[in-house]
Amino acid sequence: ARQYTALLEQFATVPQKTCADFILTAGPADAVLPKPDRILVNEKFPPLYTVVSEQARLKPEAVAVCEEGQSWTYEELDLYSTAVAANLLNKGLTVGQKVAVQGIRSFSIICAILGVLKAGLLFYLTDQAYPPRRLQEIFYQLGPKAFITTRGEPLANGLFPEQDLPYLLELENNKAFFNSFQQVNPLVGALPKQTVPQ
Repeated sequence: ARQYTALLEQFATVPQKTCADFILTAGPADAVLPKPDRILVNEKFPPLYTVVSEQARLKPEAVAVCEEGQSWTYEELDLYSTAVAANLLNKGLTVGQKVAVQGIRSFSIICAILGVLKAGLLFYLTDQAYPPRRLQEIFYQLGPKAFITTRGEPLANGLFPEQDLPYLLELENNKAFFNSFQQVNPLVGALPKQTVPQ
């Protein structure tokens, strides 16, 4: 109730502000809620991609993902997600930019999400089942710099003017594709350091 009251006081004090200008964690909640403009850091729980990389180092042959009669090891997941990160960085994406990821639950999508995170990028998931107008709204509001999907998935082509479409990366859900993809997408230099904005 105190947080709600603090928010109403902000509305009353400066009525010409937009909703985006108000602080939702005002008052007592400010001491305990995370700051929306800061990266969440929790020393106890490292980022998921570092956990996967560590597991790949400790138990490279351990199975990480099973689906449709195939299994993928932690070593493969780490290597292939690094290739996704390298591909995005080599295409000029920079830390903090957004990437849309679309597809059914699969190794490719897991690999894509880990690769996006390794590259220091942000991702959001879209669903081909969304109505076309909803997909357009998401696209224009979030402005992705890349779009990752699994080959064979219907794309958002035709929904957006061609000049507005971001870089498109289509992944296949098989080992032959990822072996080749990893070879043609070497990581040049190091992955970006994940920093906390001050």
